[in-house]
Amino acid sequence: KARKLNWVRTVVRRAERRVVALENLEFKILNLKTIIVYLNRLSDYFYLLSRQEEE
Repeated sequence: KARKLNWVRTVVRRAERRVVALENLEFKILNLKTIIVYLNRLSDYFYLLSRQEEE
């Protein structure tokens, strides 16, 4: 299960990097800062879940 959680975290981090790239291109349609913060916290959450699962 921890391996799956790490995989999900990797996917979320990849999405975060893509949103940051959009922000760097000055993509102004959405509030990208809020999305970046959300994705970052989501990846933190999956990291903690995977560590807990390994115990």
